[in-house]
Amino acid sequence: MNRIQIPIYELNNIKVVRDNVVNLKVKNFKFHRGAIYGIVGPIGAGKSTLLSILGGRLVPNEGSVEYESEEFKKSWRGKIKLPNDILCLDDEPIKFKGTVAEYVKNILPNKFDDIYQNFYSSAKITTPWDGLVSNLSRDVDEMEKMLNEYLQFSRSNFTEKSEKFNLSELIMSIVKKYENKNILVDQKTEVFFSGRKNLIQRSLNNLLDNAINFSKNIKVTQQKIKRSILILVEDDGPGIPSSEYENVFKPFYKVDKSRNQTKSSVGLGLSIASDIVRSHGGNIELGKSEMGGLKIKIVLPV
Repeated sequence: MNRIQIPIYELNNIKVVRDNVVNLKVKNFKFHRGAIYGIVGPIGAGKSTLLSILGGRLVPNEGSVEYESEEFKKSWRGKIKLPNDILCLDDEPIKFKGTVAEYVKNILPNKFDDIYQNFYSSAKITTPWDGLVSNLSRDVDEMEKMLNEYLQFSRSNFTEKSEKFNLSELIMSIVKKYENKNILVDQKTEVFFSGRKNLIQRSLNNLLDNAINFSKNIKVTQQKIKRSILILVEDDGPGIPSSEYENVFKPFYKVDKSRNQTKSSVGLGLSIASDIVRSHGGNIELGKSEMGGLKIKIVLPV
């Protein structure tokens, strides 16, 4: 097998128990060459525990940890003998301001050439190597935001009960909290809706957050048409290519151009908004706004 295809680490049936509580459980996971991994999760998920295992600081209660297809060797006292090419840093955030290549050369000057040859050059992956360390930290933070937002949505989706509420008042209260004079609200009629109020609010917040990030002027229209409620969120931003309209509703999907050039996005806002609308029997679709940017159209049943 090609050396690049052999995992650096392979974890099998890992289990760590502390105070009779399972702190970490991993059935099977592999870390491959030429990739930089970020471990994210809520507090208590076992992130530090996993890093301690990979760094040879902790022996799991059950399971095996292989490095280069071999299990960690142990001393007669049961302490792990860490291979020389593994460096486990302190838990403090890395504050280095240069590139990944410069950072590796700084902490492992004698192994720099070998690391580059074995883990980057041969894998034909250069972007992480040439990227700034600070950018990697930002990406990990962003991934953590994604996970936390999804977990919060999942909890609300299962625990909140439906109620009848004034949707027109909810829209106005949401807009007022932004304190943004460039958000125009046009409500044709007062409407009431039966559903999970907090989730509807979250959906509208996500749509407005998206519009604010990429535009200056925003218009929110709400009206009742026969037995449906129509909500439009329009802006004057760069918009999204029509070929991406369906893709942006996918979890963690990001548009590479226009609306994602200068701003950071957790990649879940539109996906969660879509799930909320559809869970209420509604529909959400994208289009071109007369303002020049994106138009988001929501139709909810009365």
